[in-house]
Amino acid sequence: MFKLYLISFLFFSFIHASPILFKTAAQDSNPKYFLDDGQMKGLCIEIMHALESVNPEIKFQGQNVFLPFKRMSRMLKEGELDLFFGFVKNESREKEYVFIDPPLYKVNHVVAVLKEDNVKVDSFADIRSLGKEGKIMTTFGTSTKRYLDKQGGLIIYNHGKTISANLKMLLRKRGRFVYYHNLGLITSIKKDHLEDKIKVLSTSFREYSQYIAFSKHVSKEKVQIIKKALEKLKLNGKLDSIFRKYSQIQ
Repeated sequence: MFKLYLISFLFFSFIHASPILFKTAAQDSNPKYFLDDGQMKGLCIEIMHALESVNPEIKFQGQNVFLPFKRMSRMLKEGELDLFFGFVKNESREKEYVFIDPPLYKVNHVVAVLKEDNVKVDSFADIRSLGKEGKIMTTFGTSTKRYLDKQGGLIIYNHGKTISANLKMLLRKRGRFVYYHNLGLITSIKKDHLEDKIKVLSTSFREYSQYIAFSKHVSKEKVQIIKKALEKLKLNGKLDSIFRKYSQIQ
């Protein structure tokens, strides 16, 4: 009888301890995901670790592998991946994926200028009013460039293929502003050790949130497991603490 109870106890303990696996992937997008000495790190990786700490049954697979964004999106839609961290929610995507609250963090479009530049801008109208002295540099072939085009009347220079390239052109005064989202700009400024030469202005020209997106093939029960853990991280301040680490220069 004792052996029977022992076997039953071990069996149910094993079942209880079995991890709940979630297949995901990484996007080559610093600071969300980046390699450091062969290890995947970044904002989204830290959030995953925090979720695993809040609920030890949660385990993620695949976060150490970069996938092109289009392939990742397709795999998520078809159920080859369970979820992805750092997805912008819009009407078309809501038809294909499941998004949960709270959002992971908010992203702001901002501008960087030289440290000694005392320019003050509160809107695109202020930049337009500067004429040739208001040239904006942004990254070639990005949605950020397309967004700027829609504003009209701006002088845009988008020959730089990376944020770092644009920051170097800013130092050479090829333009007055570098326009991008705060996460990317701040990460590049810190990486290139330009904190003493370049600053990011506080004005936000656009704001949006990034979320965890689930495949519609994932059960509602599994979605709720992540949602509850995420709510705990938001409540205890850990989620915001992780974001501040990547969104502030100092």
